[in-house]
Amino acid sequence: SPLYDEMRHFLFVYPPIVLLASGNLGLLFRKIRKRVVWLAVLLVLTAAGTYHPFLFHLRQHPNQVVYFNQLVGGIQGANGKYELDVWGNCYKQALDWLDMFCKKRGKPGRVTFILPPLKADDTLDSVVKEGKFSSTIPYVAQLRNLIYSPRPEQAEFFVSFLRGSPSYLKAIREWGHTLHETVVEKVPTCTVKKLYEDY
Repeated sequence: SPLYDEMRHFLFVYPPIVLLASGNLGLLFRKIRKRVVWLAVLLVLTAAGTYHPFLFHLRQHPNQVVYFNQLVGGIQGANGKYELDVWGNCYKQALDWLDMFCKKRGKPGRVTFILPPLKADDTLDSVVKEGKFSSTIPYVAQLRNLIYSPRPEQAEFFVSFLRGSPSYLKAIREWGHTLHETVVEKVPTCTVKKLYEDY
């Protein structure tokens, strides 16, 4: 099902893995607690294994969801190989930026959202023609300078998180004029586009 894709297939196994790992780590600590050298080695290995994820989570808040470990080269190594912000976490940051942009220019903006492709063969044209637009993102109602438009021909801006095939992402990047991108470690996760040049 398109509503149950990517990491969602694996989320249910995380709690048992965490329980098994923490239980075994606790058991290992109890077994070697009197052997100071082995205990020190275990503590150093545990600290070394959690150092990078901990720093990433501190530095990249609120974008912790796009963390990739160093085995794939972090988020830069994962970019183009794996989908990054599959949850659309970056929408709030992009909308906050657009709200401030519209406030500074003194005129509310009409915004639409393009849903990422649900099938591998979806193109930007098919998404637009079939009307695959988000009904809205509830957060827009909290912003004073943005008005939701259900169709791109009625909108002045569109916001999309960058998810999909390389050809789909290329089409998104070429459509409209990029005003802003949310970025995590130099990798864009969401884009704010101006659909018309008269701004």
